[in-house]
Amino acid sequence: NRALVFSASSVAPLCELAVQISASDVQPSAMELLSAKVDESQVEITDCGEGQYVLALTLLGEEETVEWQITEALRIGTEFQHAVLSPEAPTNFWQAYRASETAPAWDLILQLNFLPSHLDPVLHDLSSVFPESPLMMLRAHAASGIVRIHAQSQSLEWFKPRQRPKRIASLRQQVQESGGQMVILRAPHDLKSHLDVWGEVGETAFLMRALKEKFDPRSVLNPGRFVVGI
Repeated sequence: NRALVFSASSVAPLCELAVQISASDVQPSAMELLSAKVDESQVEITDCGEGQYVLALTLLGEEETVEWQITEALRIGTEFQHAVLSPEAPTNFWQAYRASETAPAWDLILQLNFLPSHLDPVLHDLSSVFPESPLMMLRAHAASGIVRIHAQSQSLEWFKPRQRPKRIASLRQQVQESGGQMVILRAPHDLKSHLDVWGEVGETAFLMRALKEKFDPRSVLNPGRFVVGI
């Protein structure tokens, strides 16, 4: 169990590196793209260079196989600052990573799902709503196309309160136009009261309604709390 991290000053080169690694014979059990320089409520990766973003890989298997994968990944990412973490570091890192996901410091948590090949343009769209700030955290499952944005309320103060729901709704529209979906996992009341936390579900809505009526004909199980008001 070894971890390898690459760092860069911008996110786009690491998106391309993730695509190249996914297309190679390197088979990481986890490949996460995340903000690097963080505050006390987030995960900190040491010895990863001075970049603002990090691509972290975990490699499992026999020692010889892991060493070959590290060598191959370093060949692919030769232009990036990098570090191979000590054998005990991956466990500590991923434990801290998971704990920070639901830290109470975050007032807003968004999850975006889309094709992995759309990672770079989606992150570009995110920058129009969330400028780089220590009050926000980026997490992306680079191989599966799942991105989570964790933000504190102060990170939204650069535009007026009445504009915030429109900005989040506009971001959701951009994601949906790319074939993706955005779910609001946590949000302040002033945002949540103006937004559908689930978003559009397309043609599957009628199936979901039919299932709900089948198993809950009297609509007593959390009515109105799921997609399309189910």
